[in-house]
Amino acid sequence: MDSYDLGRFPAQWSEWNGRYRDTIRDFWRSTDGTLADFARRTSGSADLFGGSRRRPSASVNIITTHDGFTLRDLVSYGTKHNEANGEQGRDGSDDNRSWNCGWRAHRRPGRARAAPAPATGAAATLLLSLGVPMILGGDEMGRTQHGNNNAYCQDNETSWFDWAGADTELLGWTRDLVTLRRAHRCCAGVVI
Repeated sequence: MDSYDLGRFPAQWSEWNGRYRDTIRDFWRSTDGTLADFARRTSGSADLFGGSRRRPSASVNIITTHDGFTLRDLVSYGTKHNEANGEQGRDGSDDNRSWNCGWRAHRRPGRARAAPAPATGAAATLLLSLGVPMILGGDEMGRTQHGNNNAYCQDNETSWFDWAGADTELLGWTRDLVTLRRAHRCCAGVVI
């Protein structure tokens, strides 16, 4: 038996929706056969939560979390780069469902580059889906960990926020999406 019982908690609970994460990542990296599941996930995952008469707010929609790639790195690296963690790259998940859009997240402070289109598309998907969106801190401003998907042991530039190098276009895009979500409660399921 799998210990991950998504959709089987009591009606009052909300749950991190890992199926949402995997489906949205697969859709944006153009994995074949994902359109039907993409529609289910963005419309509240009723197949997971509807049987127990739970509302779409039972689904905490995630694309990135504290343990894994940032959104910027998700679309910038095909594989993890955890060499600096001292575990010979064995730490962190190998199932990132990430892709290199030809853009590396390496940058100098004050020289941020605009986010690749899949990053803005994924952000729009997250904020306009039914359910509760959970945004990893820094994703709204293009934060990178330079391909490290397990930066728990990095108290340095790898895990710090680069406020001077914030992607102001992505930050503005995210603000506009939050404003749109608040203005149209019918697509939100919950108010943020």
